[in-house]
Amino acid sequence: SRPLGPWLARRTPRLRQRMRDRLARLSERDDSAAALLAEIACPEADRPTARAERLMATPHGLFYILALSDPRRLLTGIALASGDATAELPLGRPLHHPRLGRLQVGFLPGIAGFEPGEEAALSLLYRSGHRARAGTARIDALPATLPPVLEALPAADLAPVLASVLGDALPARPRIAAELLPVGAPERPQRSALIVALDGSLDYPHALAATLGDASETGLILHHRDPDAVPALRRIAADLHAVHGIGVEIADLPRRDLLPAERVRAILAAVTAPVSILLAQDTLPEGADWLANWVADLDRPGPALGGAILMNHDGTLRDGLTAGTDPARLLPEACLGLNAAARARLLASPLRVPGIGADMALLAAALRQDEAARIALHPGLCATAHAAPLPRPEAARHAEDLILSTEVQP
Repeated sequence: SRPLGPWLARRTPRLRQRMRDRLARLSERDDSAAALLAEIACPEADRPTARAERLMATPHGLFYILALSDPRRLLTGIALASGDATAELPLGRPLHHPRLGRLQVGFLPGIAGFEPGEEAALSLLYRSGHRARAGTARIDALPATLPPVLEALPAADLAPVLASVLGDALPARPRIAAELLPVGAPERPQRSALIVALDGSLDYPHALAATLGDASETGLILHHRDPDAVPALRRIAADLHAVHGIGVEIADLPRRDLLPAERVRAILAAVTAPVSILLAQDTLPEGADWLANWVADLDRPGPALGGAILMNHDGTLRDGLTAGTDPARLLPEACLGLNAAARARLLASPLRVPGIGADMALLAAALRQDEAARIALHPGLCATAHAAPLPRPEAARHAEDLILSTEVQP
């Protein structure tokens, strides 16, 4: 059916007036009649319009971004139909986009049949009970990064929706293991693996290797978020092995859409050393024996997870992290370590957050229920991050905070 206003506008003046008079009498005791009267009185310039900016299917729901104009509040929702699947999108508080105006952003859980690549038909649902077609939109798969249209919206308002989307989508993502490509073999069986993210200075691995002391039982694993960087990593690894005699492997990750936590999990799934230490953002631990002391602290029965006191290059504390901070609440993702038992617990758990620090905080929360587990900032270990953290959407961080707040107590 169609809105009554345009239909009535094509009728004779006498019929239009009779209909208005009748609805005016009915509207005093009938809400649907009042809605019809408002619909008839709505000028053409104020007619509701809707356009789907993005429709994204998750395993058990639909993430939607709609540009909606309804100044007279004539609508109750938007109906979607794709094949045999139907859904009704409720109208909540709109978010203002500087270019697109009012947007409805939400997540509809527990629905099926909306598949990526298919088309969905949109219909406007009027309070009067009428429906009006509003075009079609393509259904996409959920992207690995925040859709650009959302970057201009208030992060705090987006966070609850994103938290729901992540909670549905991330556990269903396929798990992969990295392939470790050997460049130089260590002198003895590895007791520890240093997993090094090369997202900053290419001189960083050499500066790190100079701090290791006796590294005969240690191997470096180099990785980069761009899979095309593997040839360059091979050259750096060959130089490291030639100059420092250290064993080096390259983590080959074939997919480009891996989230930060997925990338680390994929590498950890391929590690065999008893202790894994994650380093990023050109972070250099301090002290001549930092590696030997930290490995001895982590290589123990039961799960062990810990981090360093992390400083900025100017000597200030990063993220307010101090020795008194509960490490189950905030772990420095640029410098943390875990043993084989903690690694196994991490890989057995579902992925629920995109960030490394948040993923480790959820692991810490789970380990706190295990009396045999140890979670601690390593006593006396400080590290300096010489590069700024990679930028991440503020809304994603807020969403992670919401997810953490349900499981990680301050």
